[in-house]
Amino acid sequence: PMGARLLSQWIKQPLLLPKPIEERYEAIDELIKNSDCHNRLRSQFKYIRDLERLLSRITCGVCSARDLTAIKESLKIIPELKDNISTLRSPLIMKQQQELFELRDLVSLIERSLVDQPPFSIKGGGLIKKGYHLELDEIRDIALNGKQWIANFQN
Repeated sequence: PMGARLLSQWIKQPLLLPKPIEERYEAIDELIKNSDCHNRLRSQFKYIRDLERLLSRITCGVCSARDLTAIKESLKIIPELKDNISTLRSPLIMKQQQELFELRDLVSLIERSLVDQPPFSIKGGGLIKKGYHLELDEIRDIALNGKQWIANFQN
């Protein structure tokens, strides 16, 4: 969970064991003492969308092209996040940093394949960049210029 859902979960199901409570306290204390890192994190988190919700929309088959772009933009921030928290020594933060995967290949694939300003609906087409998939480009050309192609073929 992210943001409000995560906070709600923490309130409804608080930590009970001393060790996790102490680890969370140490992490919070370190962030409070390192205000530069804390401020950078706040700034970086502004660009991270609710990945859990976005992935759920994809899984349910109700995602939009803009959801895919939001995932890409969120994943692009991860290397900066990892770099930002790399100087922190709290065990909990160090564990979280190790669990952050950069997924550069996925970001690259989305950047290479999707148009920069995708349409809202996937069903309408116009999502895949021209030149990314030769066969798709040919089908698009036939759909757009089919009448002209038939006229040329008849002559």
